[in-house]
Amino acid sequence: MKKKRWLILIVVIIILLLAGVFSFFFYQNLQVEKRKQDDLQKKKMFIAKREEIKSHYASFVRVTKDCDIFKKSGNKYSKMGKVYQGEVLELEEVKDFSSEYFPVKDYGFSISSSCVLPSEKRVINTRYKNYVPFPKTIKTKDRVTLYRDDKKVYSLFSSISSQVIKQDDDSYYVEYFGELFRILKNDILDVEEIQDNSVFAKNIPVTAYHFIYKEDDYGCSGIICHPISQIRSHFEYLRENHYFTITTREMEDFLDEKIHLPEKSILVTIDDGDRAENIIPLLEEYQINATLFLITAWYFKENYQSPYLELASHTHELHEGGRCAGGQGSPLKCLDKSKIVADLKQSRDFLDQTVAFCYPLYEYNDHAVDAVREAGFHLGFIGGQKKASIHSPKLLIPRITIHRTTTLQEYQKYVS
Repeated sequence: MKKKRWLILIVVIIILLLAGVFSFFFYQNLQVEKRKQDDLQKKKMFIAKREEIKSHYASFVRVTKDCDIFKKSGNKYSKMGKVYQGEVLELEEVKDFSSEYFPVKDYGFSISSSCVLPSEKRVINTRYKNYVPFPKTIKTKDRVTLYRDDKKVYSLFSSISSQVIKQDDDSYYVEYFGELFRILKNDILDVEEIQDNSVFAKNIPVTAYHFIYKEDDYGCSGIICHPISQIRSHFEYLRENHYFTITTREMEDFLDEKIHLPEKSILVTIDDGDRAENIIPLLEEYQINATLFLITAWYFKENYQSPYLELASHTHELHEGGRCAGGQGSPLKCLDKSKIVADLKQSRDFLDQTVAFCYPLYEYNDHAVDAVREAGFHLGFIGGQKKASIHSPKLLIPRITIHRTTTLQEYQKYVS
């Protein structure tokens, strides 16, 4: 009986040992499986995070909220400033999307992927590269905000120094991150005059064309009709001699001495609208900027769409002679001022509130100038056959009228 109890005890012990061993291996298998599941979950989360980061990447991205920007040193990112909502950035090529930070091309900083989404390319205005910088440099305070016009773009947590490219009453404009930014004078610590022998324009020729006709157009025979071949010869001269063709806004900045323009600068203008569409292929071929003073009641602005052609006012429907005494009788010289102002404001409404105006028939008096000013124009163009200078009144800017009989040699003399 005693022997039987021992056998039972041994069997129980063996069973318990086997159960323990089985439990141990079962637990171990459970732990291994749990680690596999955890690793699989982590891998899925990593893949999902990487795919999310990847979905925010493109060659160009738009900043979706005001966001910090970071400078990378080794594997560490330190905050260097802020970029504001709406800015479009060009990114460096990214192949490994394990990091949440995208490096911004050429700018030396990175931004979190959570702050951006794919966007179309932003065209950067680089016309300022043609300007002649002022002989002065500015140094900012340790914190400075960069503006594009009136919009905040960046705030930087460090001082910057740069040469002044443009200036106005409350701001300096400098090149940073490959474009022109405005810095308020309140953010400036120091302004230093520097030695600079650069030359810049003191006078700007403003040329005036009228009707540009094709070679088989026999309906244009007046002295202010221009064959395309004549325009082409002028544009060839401008291109070969590296002229900078300016806009009316740049003309205003020149007159206000906010910018310095290169000596070879010119403003090309066309009057009225008749046959003016014929100049557009030449403007685009030679990449020349021009301004069309359009009579908005007579011609549709949609006929003159080109990135190289600016539209400005030549009245709405007051371009007719014989209305007032003297000269050709421009109506601006004697009509009731309220009627003139209403017409000019209507023209501005058609032309996206342009601030540039050309007097019809080149005629003006104090009455006309007052009406033009009251209608909201900053610039007024007349005749005169001479160049504009910084001393020219902004509402009486002289132009050089080009005729069909103007030779290339005469044209060269006018603009040189």
